[in-house]
Amino acid sequence: MFESLFNPIRIGHLELANRLVMAPMTTGYGSLDGSVTPTLIDYYLKRAEGGVGLIIVESCYVEKRGKGILGQLAIDDDQYIPGLAELTKQMKAAGAKIFLQLIHCGRQTSSKICGEQPVAPSPIPCPLIQEMPHELEVPEIEAIIQAFVDAARRAKESGFDGVEIHAAHGYLQNEFLSSYSNKRTDEYGGNLINRSKMLLETVMKIKGRLGKDYPVSCRLSAEEFVQGGLTLSETKQISKWLQNVGLDAISVSGGVFETDHKVIPTMDVEEGSLVHLSQGIKESVTIPVFAVGGINHPEFAEQILMKGKADMVVLGRTLLADPLWPMKVQGGEIDKIRPCLYCNHCRNRPIRPKMNCAVNYETGRESELKEKEKARQPKRVVVIGGGVAGMEAASITAQRGHQVTLYEISDALGGNVLLASIPPKRERLKKIIEFLETELRRLGVEIFLNVEVTVEMMKQRKADVLLFATGSEPVVPNIPGLELPNVYFARDVLTGRADLGKVVVVIGGGLVGLETADYLREKGKAVTIIEQLPSIGEVPLVEVNIRKHLLNRLRKSDEKILIMTSTEVKEIGRHYVKVVTNSVEKLLPGIDSVVIAVGLKPFIPIELGQLSPEHEVHVIGDSTKPQTIFEAIHSAAEVAYAL
Repeated sequence: MFESLFNPIRIGHLELANRLVMAPMTTGYGSLDGSVTPTLIDYYLKRAEGGVGLIIVESCYVEKRGKGILGQLAIDDDQYIPGLAELTKQMKAAGAKIFLQLIHCGRQTSSKICGEQPVAPSPIPCPLIQEMPHELEVPEIEAIIQAFVDAARRAKESGFDGVEIHAAHGYLQNEFLSSYSNKRTDEYGGNLINRSKMLLETVMKIKGRLGKDYPVSCRLSAEEFVQGGLTLSETKQISKWLQNVGLDAISVSGGVFETDHKVIPTMDVEEGSLVHLSQGIKESVTIPVFAVGGINHPEFAEQILMKGKADMVVLGRTLLADPLWPMKVQGGEIDKIRPCLYCNHCRNRPIRPKMNCAVNYETGRESELKEKEKARQPKRVVVIGGGVAGMEAASITAQRGHQVTLYEISDALGGNVLLASIPPKRERLKKIIEFLETELRRLGVEIFLNVEVTVEMMKQRKADVLLFATGSEPVVPNIPGLELPNVYFARDVLTGRADLGKVVVVIGGGLVGLETADYLREKGKAVTIIEQLPSIGEVPLVEVNIRKHLLNRLRKSDEKILIMTSTEVKEIGRHYVKVVTNSVEKLLPGIDSVVIAVGLKPFIPIELGQLSPEHEVHVIGDSTKPQTIFEAIHSAAEVAYAL
């Protein structure tokens, strides 16, 4: 089925077994001084074992001013060679081919991270970081080019099969290429050939130092999606020049910090959103071109290659969710692939500096979980609740050798995630439910639907462990009029149990409220969102790019959505809502219905203290504290691995 994906290919003189590339995603697993750690090695080793044709190890900074995050790898000194060599040694033993990505973050860092004033081609701050950079002088530019050359030499000595120069996403090499960030008037600024001079010289000098046979690739933002930024017509020309000076491959991405939603697309964006850019570059060069952009389905990846839009396909978050994706695809086990949801939890770094995956508890824990693969003493485990927390707990406990039974009160598995998959652009959430249900049935877990668990039932049940994953229920605010027949909760709307009429007020501007409003907008309703806080969809509760896409839809909805912030609901009437905003009381007339979406609270249907003391009892997921899919799956996994 996937002949194109698993065809060999050469990058320069390096032969690869297939056309799949692991993207260089910065993990934060390095030490504070930039050294390789055992956690980092085990993380990459797992992906190497998965059978991907080429792994591009995450960005290594070539000088300290170019460091972008804490825990980023360093290659600015020979002292880092032994650690990097150990990494390549173990990965090659697993059959991997590996490049190392070389980076200088330029203005897209801060003095708090890199220890001194950031640098850039011109004294223009990054619009997001807002720290004035030092304008590089020509000798400094030449020194940074040499730093890239020295870093490439260290990479080769460490055993890497090649290097990739990061010239995308608004980092220093990209900053020089673009008139958006490069306002110089000397030999490194002005026209396109001058702006390309730094990158071209970097490639030429690396080739001159390491030999023409040592593979060098480059990651480019073919479009920056900002006014005055790089365009595809410009990067087509740059790509030709790069090929002429000896570049061996081009990984085609797009965007800069300000257009990060293009760089790391969410579930709101169609799969392969940047593939048209790789197609454009491929029309201009003969060296291998890599396609990126939220590629997840093997059928889609195969079509990219078959239609000649690229020569290789880059998998990023897909391999966080399931590092064995290539092996499973090649073996015809597609239904066993744990799906990436593009929830972007993995890149929500202001909260969690070290990368992890919402749907894969093992990411970043590869070594510690090897010891817990099988339970020492098999137990009889009963899971109460069939949401993703209960399903994940049941799956892991069954894999580890326990005898597992799962009870669900409704007629379907999935819980709140099943509801969350109903609003627009959220259909992908169903994938994790489908995957977990397939796993449960494959593992022989007994599943009982439409069963309400009671204390008496559990007392009679011969079980060693009870896992309560009964989820959450809506918070009921203290508002007069809540008992009226035209007042509903968000879940009533999403399940089709509400008779709403045309004009609807949604109380609550968090994620549930916004997605319910988006659902109603799509149904043709006129919606007013009321939120007590000064803004809606507050980050970090909502990941920044998901929030951006959702708010864009709500604000561009032909005036069907009215958003009222810093507003409190005082009373609900049969056809009105009374509010206070900016200390002024207002009456909103002509309201057909009101939807409550002010939050969730834990729900446990029975009194745990009444259970038999011989039962080992754990509470997981929303039953402890309603949060996100990440907390649900990870709290379940922690308990399941401890049994």
